[in-house]
Amino acid sequence: MKRKVFWSLAVATLVILLAATGCNDQDHVLNEKNNDAERFEMQMNTGGGQQTTQALDADVAIPFTYIEGSPYVSITRLLELTGFHSDFDVQTNAYGIGDHDVTYQIFMNSNQVSREDAKMTLDRNSVEIEGTPYLPVDGLQKLFGDQLHMDMQESQVVLHRNGEDPSMEMKSLNVKMLESDARDEGTEPFFQDDPNDPFKDEDVMSLLSDGMKPVNARTAQPVLKDININKMLDKAEDFLGVKYDFGADPYPESGTFDCSSYVRYIYGKYGVDLPRVSRNQAKKGEYVSRKSLRKGDLMFFYVPGRFKTNKTVGHVGIYMGDGKMIHSSPSPKDGVQVTSIHKSYWEKTYLKSRRLVY
Repeated sequence: MKRKVFWSLAVATLVILLAATGCNDQDHVLNEKNNDAERFEMQMNTGGGQQTTQALDADVAIPFTYIEGSPYVSITRLLELTGFHSDFDVQTNAYGIGDHDVTYQIFMNSNQVSREDAKMTLDRNSVEIEGTPYLPVDGLQKLFGDQLHMDMQESQVVLHRNGEDPSMEMKSLNVKMLESDARDEGTEPFFQDDPNDPFKDEDVMSLLSDGMKPVNARTAQPVLKDININKMLDKAEDFLGVKYDFGADPYPESGTFDCSSYVRYIYGKYGVDLPRVSRNQAKKGEYVSRKSLRKGDLMFFYVPGRFKTNKTVGHVGIYMGDGKMIHSSPSPKDGVQVTSIHKSYWEKTYLKSRRLVY
């Protein structure tokens, strides 16, 4: 059983705005500048018709909370500022944290944490006081050292803005912005299909059932476990509309997916066992150029955030050919959906592609 602790970026940026205007005496906003040229403000429709103005140009400090003389940071505050998704699993007594799937776990009343399914030991236990969970300071670096731009100081940790256009952060959340995010016309497509893809034409697969090699077999490599990729994509489409759920339990139990559990489930139907977490999935298979994509390739992206690096995987989808990707995501729709990747958002957040089937 999971207790959802889902933090949207809209709430996170509102908290940042309060800090920047001096309304929160517990956080210290650094490098405040009264310079309109260096301040980004955005009005975002929150779904209830209300408009919220966000200021996104400041570094932010989270002061340490001392528990029995040792420094801790509020997990709640960290989630608010970073925009990570989170849930709490009552059975494991752990917070799951990540972008579009659970990358980190913090086990309460324990010194155990995990990152990408690898267990680590902290100097002290994570604790919960009056409903607020706290993480020992050494856990910040061990868990998020590769993800957040931060500076550990004597009595606080400073989160540094990464310099990325703040509109990218808003597009990852705002449905209307993401759907209307058209790429420049008249330029060479950023993503391109491999003209030698043996699965490009569905008729080719009928040859495999007769024991014949597919067209362009020389460049295609042997078919892994005789997978019919077109049929696999058809199966993937059977789940269109299934709701997205961060940290989703196995589909037969939950009836939901997050990005990596969906990919794992579809590939698992065809005998390919993938890791649970998207970052680990990105280590499997062979590298593929974005200009030589084939059906069934896995595509990996980062999820923008003002304090996050743009180099770590936060989302995964399956390439369908013709510039389309099927994936489970909270946006622009909620759940399994087919998306055109010929948009500036996907081009800018793209990291790499991997091929596991041929």
